[in-house]
Amino acid sequence: MSLKFHYIGNVPIMLKKLETPEEKQIGFMFKTSRPSDDFGMLFVNNAAYKQSFWMKNVPFDLDLLGFNENNKLVEVIKLIAQDETLRTFSMYVQNVVEVRSGWTDDFSISIGDELIEIT
Repeated sequence: MSLKFHYIGNVPIMLKKLETPEEKQIGFMFKTSRPSDDFGMLFVNNAAYKQSFWMKNVPFDLDLLGFNENNKLVEVIKLIAQDETLRTFSMYVQNVVEVRSGWTDDFSISIGDELIEIT
């Protein structure tokens, strides 16, 4: 797990990269406060597939951003705190970013925006 600086569209954000199944299973579970505007979680995958998420033990709403294999945003899902309903992307996504609820709207993030890691 590492913390890396990224851009989504023109918006800078620090993302905690989750790469192992154990890291991905936990995500924001058991956190006590919602993430700040400059922080999120990045679920890193080797291939695109129809990924599913739920909000068990997450006490705040989140925006879920799905990126294709070219790091282009293809879908946004709004997740509700403590909702154990499995939510599945309607299309194949490779990497997924979780940010606080409303972040996508507040920063005018749009389908087609690119996820870029700054090294």
